[in-house]
Amino acid sequence: MQYRPLDDTKNEIRVLKFLDVSSPVSTEDSIQCYIEHVPLEYSPHFQPRQENLQCQTDPVVWDVFTECVDLRDSTLEKSTLNETKYLSTIPNHNHTSDFRYTWGDFEALSYTWGEGGNKGSICVNGMDNAVPINLENALRALRDLPETRLGMYYWVDLLCINQDDKKEKNKQVKRMKDIYGRARAVIVWLGQEEQTDSHAVEIMRFICRNPFPGIHAV
Repeated sequence: MQYRPLDDTKNEIRVLKFLDVSSPVSTEDSIQCYIEHVPLEYSPHFQPRQENLQCQTDPVVWDVFTECVDLRDSTLEKSTLNETKYLSTIPNHNHTSDFRYTWGDFEALSYTWGEGGNKGSICVNGMDNAVPINLENALRALRDLPETRLGMYYWVDLLCINQDDKKEKNKQVKRMKDIYGRARAVIVWLGQEEQTDSHAVEIMRFICRNPFPGIHAV
């Protein structure tokens, strides 16, 4: 895939957007998306919450996380076409006026790379690209999220950083804390659903609603 350099004077990052999200795709159809350069600067009308500055130690994180989980219809457990289930921890977006940037808004994807030999394929900017199969599965799940249909962008390290440019890669890796911190949400993808996954979800719900004394979210 061909990349053009990021403009540091504009605080640019690359973000990914899905094409043709109005209709479902089968597991045989290729995921279609494109990459855009956007400035990582809030719109003038948006004022970030001050609590974000204390997120590493402030117990308010537990309350915010629990509230988001509750608002998302009991964590919005939803089946995709291949019976994969995902968890998203932000409220539903009913309109685009909540977007924090002039160009829209983005969520960041955190995922496991999976087995190195298992390769998937997606189409980016009109070109087929080999990716880890776990990433392809994650993108298929992201494509079905309600916010995707409302124009949400996504930041995915493997695709939004030029992996062949060592200088850029080193610089962007150092920015990842800021990128994840400015994302509307961070979606964690651990893989396709296994038989015991529902038990793990219940444990996570319990911990979020009943944090142990002296232990805070980080």
